[in-house]
Amino acid sequence: MKNSKLAWGILALSAGLGLGACGGGDGGGGGTAATGAKSVTVGTISAFGSIYVNGCKYETDSADIYVEGYIGSEDDLSVGDVVEVTGPTNCTNATATSIKFADELEGVVDSVTEDGTGTVTSMVVMMQNVTVNSLTTFENDVVGSTLTLNDLDTLTNPVVEISGLGIGSGDIAATRIELKALTLADYLSDPDNYIEVKGVVSSHDGTAQFNIGSLVVDYGSHPAILDGMSQISDDLYVEVKATTYTSGQPLVAIEVELEDDGVIGYQGDHDEDFEIKGMLTAAYDSNTGIFGINDQKVLVTNDTDFQDEDDHSDLIINLISNNPSVGMIYLEVEGHFNADGVLLAKEVELVDEDVNDDSEVTGTIDTLSPGAGPNIGTIVIGTNTFQVTNNTIMEDETYSEARFNFTHLSTGQTVEVYYDPATFDAATGSYVAIKVERKSL
Repeated sequence: MKNSKLAWGILALSAGLGLGACGGGDGGGGGTAATGAKSVTVGTISAFGSIYVNGCKYETDSADIYVEGYIGSEDDLSVGDVVEVTGPTNCTNATATSIKFADELEGVVDSVTEDGTGTVTSMVVMMQNVTVNSLTTFENDVVGSTLTLNDLDTLTNPVVEISGLGIGSGDIAATRIELKALTLADYLSDPDNYIEVKGVVSSHDGTAQFNIGSLVVDYGSHPAILDGMSQISDDLYVEVKATTYTSGQPLVAIEVELEDDGVIGYQGDHDEDFEIKGMLTAAYDSNTGIFGINDQKVLVTNDTDFQDEDDHSDLIINLISNNPSVGMIYLEVEGHFNADGVLLAKEVELVDEDVNDDSEVTGTIDTLSPGAGPNIGTIVIGTNTFQVTNNTIMEDETYSEARFNFTHLSTGQTVEVYYDPATFDAATGSYVAIKVERKSL
């Protein structure tokens, strides 16, 4: 029997998934093994060569891979996709038994917001608020186009696919954005394509309309097919499909499908081991011992181990308790589910207390030093040294290598490296690379 969880109201919604914490596979730091025979991990794909999720390398040869509920393959997955991986509890030389991916949104861009440097920081996509930062990966699927993420403001209502972290209330932190088509007409020229939005039903009028965030969905004008349910009601988690959209107007649905039995997020079995990495979405409540990470309710107990480099548990408690809307707080939680579907936290680790203070360096690679695995090593750019780990997001903007990782880098190539200055190790004179983008061959 599966357990359900409550969706969370967002107190702090910020961009892409920060990386760090759980090591594992190929010398990446050794993930913490849980107590069961298998566990479930939710996080973003950081690199390939098999796949890397939350610092663990998973072999995929014998895995059942599902994309939007249909049988797929590793070729259907991309860096930045948020996936659910089932595999052994120890991620050293792990073999995944199943991998599941589903996007958050596929729709028309209403507007794009940039900072003073012309960098996209947020978008509104079919009335859903999408936040973006330097950790968000981007892919251009339009044949012959060289448009980048920061060019989206030059287009009129393009169609994008968003993978990310959302709790169904109209706010999504994008971990990956893919440009699908320059216009909705281009996108719908393939009869198999639809625009799609997922979320939790709110403000249902009882007959023909409801909201997903600020988006009004009209399912009575068509009327829409109701797939998996006899009627619609508030708090159900659904996916809406449509073929027309006008910004500011109700989305006329052709189908409303019940998603995951109507419950947003992972539904864990009692005592199932679970690991999740993501953003703080509800502050820690000292009265209940509960906080929210993504769409998951987490309960802190006397047995919870808080981990950071100084082993100060109060630092994390204070951070997630007080004014969580300041900055972008990322955590990793390991634990197991109780009978009520609440994740009992065995370990809580702070990944990045504010991704806004992360820095970047662009330059040519002077020196490469391979490490103990395909995605482990050292990059030297001028006077800066960066350690690449299994947690480092590896993005190839040359599109020359679909299964990109550290082994595909060479001296003389231009890369952009994102890092947290707080990771500086005086002993080695190096930073930990959060993300590496290859710019040229």
